[in-house]
Amino acid sequence: MAILKPLIILLALLLWQSCFAQLSYTGAYGGYPHCEACHASGSPDMDQFTEWHLTSHAAAYDDHPELQNDDACLPCHTTGWDVALNNGGFDDFFYAGDTTGMNSMRNVQCESCHGPTAYPHTSSPIIDHGAELCGQCHNQEFSAYYDEWAASAHHGDPAEHELECAKCHEAASAAHFLDTGEALASLPDEQIWEITCAVCHTSHDPELNDYQLRLWPAERTCRSCHTADGATVGEVPHSPQAEMLIGPGAAYEWPGYWYNNSCHEMYLPEPCVMCHQWPEMYANPDTVSTGHALQPDILFCAGNGCHAGQIPPDSSFNIAGIFEEMDSLIVTLDSLLQLADTTRIEYWQAKYDYDFVVNDGSRGVHNYFYARDLLISSIEGIIPWLVVEGRDYGMTTPDTYVLHPAHPNPFNPVTWIAYELPVAGQVRLDVYDIAGRNVRTLVDGWKGVGSHVVEFTAAGLASGVYVYHLEAGSYRDVRKMVLMR
Repeated sequence: MAILKPLIILLALLLWQSCFAQLSYTGAYGGYPHCEACHASGSPDMDQFTEWHLTSHAAAYDDHPELQNDDACLPCHTTGWDVALNNGGFDDFFYAGDTTGMNSMRNVQCESCHGPTAYPHTSSPIIDHGAELCGQCHNQEFSAYYDEWAASAHHGDPAEHELECAKCHEAASAAHFLDTGEALASLPDEQIWEITCAVCHTSHDPELNDYQLRLWPAERTCRSCHTADGATVGEVPHSPQAEMLIGPGAAYEWPGYWYNNSCHEMYLPEPCVMCHQWPEMYANPDTVSTGHALQPDILFCAGNGCHAGQIPPDSSFNIAGIFEEMDSLIVTLDSLLQLADTTRIEYWQAKYDYDFVVNDGSRGVHNYFYARDLLISSIEGIIPWLVVEGRDYGMTTPDTYVLHPAHPNPFNPVTWIAYELPVAGQVRLDVYDIAGRNVRTLVDGWKGVGSHVVEFTAAGLASGVYVYHLEAGSYRDVRKMVLMR
């Protein structure tokens, strides 16, 4: 008998579930027990029905008479369609020719997202922030939103522990943050999600904002999370794309330097959307795209007239060698930071600029001039505070001539050469190829006492071994470096 009791309970539950499924959907329209009876009371906290009624979902069936007899389309334009169940969904009435029942379950209603509610529900309805819910329908031949989202960085691991991170790395928390500007007091108990459709789009609010975005213009949605979030020197700017686009004044700027700015922020009204959800893509019948993979397309850069004629043969984003130059500067600054005195404020200033450029992630595309100036000024600013050969480089007046190893080495295509002068005088610094031909003269003039650094860009030179030769007074020295493309 003890063994039979659990089986009896299980069978009873299955029977109840089966009966429940027969009458599970009630529909949004009409009096009790329909959704409209309670959720259209006029209260701001309860009037979801009125808000939903102004969305495209509320007219997904009504606005498309051409598909109202097409059972291939109806599952995504009605509520409760499931041919495997007799659950009061639209399909049950459609195949029975019951127009009254069809009318009650037409369009994409509340229960399409919140689940069937024929039973009395006293707790919060099912709230599913998962992308799969939307992806059931928004993943067809001409609306591949789900597949494109799944290929984006938004489809990643959600934050599981840190509330401060969750506001931009967990769906329920991020949606709350966009709505209120505040982080949730705790993470959801039941389930956590990555950054999904429901973060940027809301299903209840009327279409006062295009595409039912939580924030408008669309740039506000992106920049709410793609930001340095107030980080300062000594902290890490995690996703400073918004500040990088703005340019000067956004990161640490070294005294005595002028910081230039690119024009993306000035000339593109919504640069995030215009580049990462390029609208022209929709017009190409061969590559139907919703833009939700968020991958920029170089054709937009040329097609809008700004970068016409600058598309490289491989159609990469390597416009004018930006990636190559930025990568080299990043490697250079990284190698210098590893040699720097971490007790100095100059180290943390340079480290902030390094993190700012690296975490922007565009490798100079968002704001080439500003990113480049930040890296160069940080490289030059940190060099006096390197710990080289057991002493602080640049802390005292040199007592001997020194020609330092190039950083980085190997390099491509930029490296930095530092040297020290104990006395002022005429200085010449030349670069030669392995055959002894002079390929660059980097310095040729009077230099004062102290530490000096010069940039060497190997544009137009082939991979291989090069030597650089310093001549200062009676001092001569030579070192090797390797250009590796």
